Amino acid sequence: MLTEKDKDTVHLDCSIGGGQVLRTGIALSTILKTPVEFENIRVNRPKPGLQAQHLTGIKALEQMGAKTSGALIGSQKMMYTPPGENALEHLSLDVGTAGSVTLVLQTLFLPLAFSKTPKTIEISGGTHVNWSPTTGYFSQAFLPMAKKFGIDATLKTTRYGFYPKGGGIVEFTVNPCKELRANSFLEKGKLKSLEGVSAQSNLMQEIAERQKKSVLKALVSLNERPKIKVENVDSTGQGTFVFLEANYENSVAGFSSLGEMRKPAETIGKEAAEMFLEFHNSPAAIDAHLGDQLIPPMALAKGKSEIRAKITEHLLSNIKVCEHFLPIKFKVEGKEGEIGRIEVNGIGFKTEGF
Repeated sequence: MLTEKDKDTVHLDCSIGGGQVLRTGIALSTILKTPVEFENIRVNRPKPGLQAQHLTGIKALEQMGAKTSGALIGSQKMMYTPPGENALEHLSLDVGTAGSVTLVLQTLFLPLAFSKTPKTIEISGGTHVNWSPTTGYFSQAFLPMAKKFGIDATLKTTRYGFYPKGGGIVEFTVNPCKELRANSFLEKGKLKSLEGVSAQSNLMQEIAERQKKSVLKALVSLNERPKIKVENVDSTGQGTFVFLEANYENSVAGFSSLGEMRKPAETIGKEAAEMFLEFHNSPAAIDAHLGDQLIPPMALAKGKSEIRAKITEHLLSNIKVCEHFLPIKFKVEGKEGEIGRIEVNGIGFKTEGF
């Protein structure tokens, strides 16, 4: 998957892992100040090459001083040279479509966290769209787990963005971090609380009520009754969603289901509930969508980190990228598609910021 042609530039083949290799590669390139060349970007996808959400993160880093070649819509090859010192304290970005704002944040998260001063960025785009974490998941599941590694950040959704109109607005703020702490998440422990939101925008409120009832019906066997809020959220388009936040003794997990044309409200609620139950009844300590996102912090933290999570293509791709940039070796017990154990002795990366 990954090849190295010379000692000064990292070369990444994105034919496997696609956008995840690109996002993680840019993030590590930026904080490690190592140029990187990407080839075969999303070559196997229906719309190959760079898309709007990829370019939004890249253009933001260009504003900080990064240099690129081939950073164009549809491009399957790109050269990226990271910036030096980042003097910008506030950025405003617009994906321009319903492209995911959280995928933009995945690119910028580590570079902003390792900056010298607090950073705030405002991004317009899709907040609740398929094939990406929702902003609720990012703020309520990912950020609390990132904080355990030492990264203090917040994400506020001021307007929601659904497919196809997008137009959502979020504000992301992160405080500087000089070093990450190692963590162990092998057992999730007892469920402390299960909370959630059933929401709709510019549709009938009864849809959100039906979604909530479906969640409660699917989770009737739980000892603790979930606390589900019904909300009417602001957006430029129409959409519905259910998000569940599960707080355990040792970890936080999140589960999202989005509405679509001709998709019954009952199905939306049931999907979110079933995703939770699958995780709750499994030995995993980390949910499937969080596992791959914790790989870079594990690699950069000081000392041994370990998690028990579902082994996915994205998780394995992130491991390969981290191993290519850093003098580390992950240990993976289990096969792709199964719950497995992943551990690494992180390098203890330190920085004065850029």
